[in-house]
Amino acid sequence: MPQGTYSKSKLFNFENQQLVELLIELLGPFEKATTLLSGESASTLPLVLPTIKKLKQALTHTPILLPAEDDGGAQEETDSSKIVKRVKAAMKTDLTARVQTHRKMYELASILDPRTKNLPFLTPEERELVRERLSLELLTSFPDAIVPQIKKEQGEEPLRTEQDLPTLPTFDVIEQNQQIEIKQEAMEKPVLKKSRKKTDTEDWLEDIMIVGEERPEVALQPAQKIRLEMDRYFAEIAIGLREDPLTWWLEREGLFPCISRLARKYLSVPASSVPSERIFSLAGNIVSRKRASLKPENVDMFIFMKKNYYS
Repeated sequence: MPQGTYSKSKLFNFENQQLVELLIELLGPFEKATTLLSGESASTLPLVLPTIKKLKQALTHTPILLPAEDDGGAQEETDSSKIVKRVKAAMKTDLTARVQTHRKMYELASILDPRTKNLPFLTPEERELVRERLSLELLTSFPDAIVPQIKKEQGEEPLRTEQDLPTLPTFDVIEQNQQIEIKQEAMEKPVLKKSRKKTDTEDWLEDIMIVGEERPEVALQPAQKIRLEMDRYFAEIAIGLREDPLTWWLEREGLFPCISRLARKYLSVPASSVPSERIFSLAGNIVSRKRASLKPENVDMFIFMKKNYYS
């Protein structure tokens, strides 16, 4: 082999350079998706489905290199174009397979997140199926809530357990014409001022509470409680993507007692294993050669303080 032939064969020609540039552009959205789903500051599992849709759109809209037109006006695919097509097809297939494995979990996490609860990345038929699945999940998550009703019909004294459906706040469940009569009577009677201190959430609750008017309590079946709670949850305005859904649920836990329990279950799951892998890297930084005598419980404490302390 002549001198310099090997090194020249390793250099990129023009077509190779175009292929590399196109592949870098193709992988750009995947870098953003990896960074997004590897975050630790907010819940990431509800963002899986919208991220997958965004990636599929990127794969669809990415241009493919074509050679210049020849004298006959025809165009033929180059090796670069064929490679890009195969890469895109393999990526789409892999994304679809990965989503289908845990799709139901992703859907429930998305609908329980106040940022993505409207599911704009799904079709109307898929949204309705997810809502039905959420209703079923709420009923099955509180199986003992239906048992007291059965025992009551059999003449037995039901035993209350921790899994019983939480009591919803007292909401207005009177018919529309009765509501109008109550409000008219309330306007004619003087409303006594409350002695309690005004809270920040008082204005927020005005649309569902009548200040100074005692609300009649109506017994609801478990399915009715869940349906009422779901209706009120979906009536809430979706929050921005930069807001924290866990903080949102913490502030409204009393308003949505059933759904908030389910939200804690799904929103606490990370979308990737990157956060746990970071802990192993952190442990390696703490247990260095000069600190090899640290006790295991002290190492655990240092890791916990590092990951949970916010200055």
